[in-house]
Amino acid sequence: MSKLYNLALGRLSKYIRYDWLVFVSGTLLTGLLLWSMVSTAQAEEDDPQYRFAVVRMSTILNKSPQAEAASEALRERYVAREEALAKEQSAVQQAEEDFLSKQRTLPADESVKLESQLRKRQRDLKRSREDFREEVRLAKDKALSDLKKNVSFAIEAIRRQEKIDIIFRESDYLVASPRVDITEKVLAYLQGQFQVQTESAESGATDEEK
Repeated sequence: MSKLYNLALGRLSKYIRYDWLVFVSGTLLTGLLLWSMVSTAQAEEDDPQYRFAVVRMSTILNKSPQAEAASEALRERYVAREEALAKEQSAVQQAEEDFLSKQRTLPADESVKLESQLRKRQRDLKRSREDFREEVRLAKDKALSDLKKNVSFAIEAIRRQEKIDIIFRESDYLVASPRVDITEKVLAYLQGQFQVQTESAESGATDEEK
């Protein structure tokens, strides 16, 4: 009886040790899995694999100091010619009205002469206006191209500073959180660059005067 009892007790002890080992192993494995998941989540939160941002190009092209300076430079460059063309347009219109009002009373040869002169002024005015519009268009395209280069440089600088992987413009997305909008940062960068360039230009002008 004692032998049977000892044999049964021995087998039971083996089962208990086996179950305990299985329990401990399972607990350790579960703990390791949970620790791994938490560590991975924390790592992804602290250092995500990719960082995205958006920028409103239309806002930058309208509000940046470089854009305002370019617009002012174009205005100063062409305002005098635009006013001169407008003045010539008024003069030609007045000449046409005067000619039409007294055409019937003029001698035939003088009427033909005045009409020929009027037509020449009209053609010259038309050609001058077309040349002016084309020149202004090319100047605007050049200014816009230069502005876009400055803006692209500023965006790249912010991208590097913020360690951003991809930046989208407003035409590439539907909606975005303000948290990922770097428009104001780009504008601030452009403002700083513009201030440095302005101060440098003013300093150079002062040195030349001396």
